[in-house]
Amino acid sequence: MNYRKWICGIGILIMGCMLSGCCNHAYEGPTCTSPMVCIKCGKTSGEPKEHHFEEANYQQPETCTECGLTQGEVLQPDFEKYGIICDAKEDVEYPFENRCMEGDEITVGRIMFSDYDVFSADDAHEERDGYEWRTVTATLVFDDENANKYGVADYTCSVSDYYNIKDANESWNNDMFAVNFNGKEYTQAIYASELLQSEWVEDALMIKKKFFVSVPVGYDGIVVWVCNSQTHYYQDYINAEEELKVLQSEGTVLFRMK
Repeated sequence: MNYRKWICGIGILIMGCMLSGCCNHAYEGPTCTSPMVCIKCGKTSGEPKEHHFEEANYQQPETCTECGLTQGEVLQPDFEKYGIICDAKEDVEYPFENRCMEGDEITVGRIMFSDYDVFSADDAHEERDGYEWRTVTATLVFDDENANKYGVADYTCSVSDYYNIKDANESWNNDMFAVNFNGKEYTQAIYASELLQSEWVEDALMIKKKFFVSVPVGYDGIVVWVCNSQTHYYQDYINAEEELKVLQSEGTVLFRMK
């Protein structure tokens, strides 16, 4: 037997098998961007998968659950849609005009937000799975001549959702409300406040109030607001339309917890 010819024939046979696709294919995929691919020879088969997009939310645009591809834009927050500016910064005093208790006189006081903090729990606030506590203190001071002579009328304070005023307002139930974060509905956000001081100190009315909210970890959409008695006063709750008017008023000071 001519072994040289035999070996040459075997080689030609092997090469022919390789060229003709003699491979025990081991396919991976498909993905959204490529069909199935053999990890041994690189041969492809079939078509790529279709993208499966989740709806856009306030934190991210439409996003494919398979490959992470995004398209479009995030939802526009209500505060931006209605041109509401949260410009109050920590440890900065802002003018705060209010009606006097007697007559139609106006007192010009000032308000400052301070001691903003984010924490998981403390002695008075329990740790909640998936939530964190955010707190800030608002201090109001009225010490002009009108305040001393005619007193100071009441004021109103509350919280709103930077992203979605209407839904958070309508979900309100005994200081518990809902927020949407990364497309997930969190129905047990909590709002509470504590009056730390409300008294005349010599010729100045000092009012200090501390706000607490429990929101999903990382959520930056809660806005604390304080408005004067000329803007709005209510006993219990207000609807979203009325709240929007309060938030748009010059008599409201807003601090965003972010």
